[in-house]
Amino acid sequence: MRVAYESPPIAAAALGGAFARQDRMPFLLDGALVARLDLKADRKAGALVVLATHVEPGAPAGAGARLEGELRLMASWLGMSDVVVTAHANGT
Repeated sequence: MRVAYESPPIAAAALGGAFARQDRMPFLLDGALVARLDLKADRKAGALVVLATHVEPGAPAGAGARLEGELRLMASWLGMSDVVVTAHANGT
């Protein structure tokens, strides 16, 4: 399974607030909330798409790597072969 990153990243403000949502999926690490995500299962493309991320203040340094592993696991569970992180997903 591959994790692909679209580039170049763009600022959330350039999106007109399209991803300033409060219903993001929480990511817990060792019982603590470390990030919130907007995800989409693109079944036609066979990919779990990360539309937006928000890392919580105080998240541990290794949280990103563990999150990537959990996204791969989720994609596999959903029958997806890839995880795609959109250009505007980082830190929105």
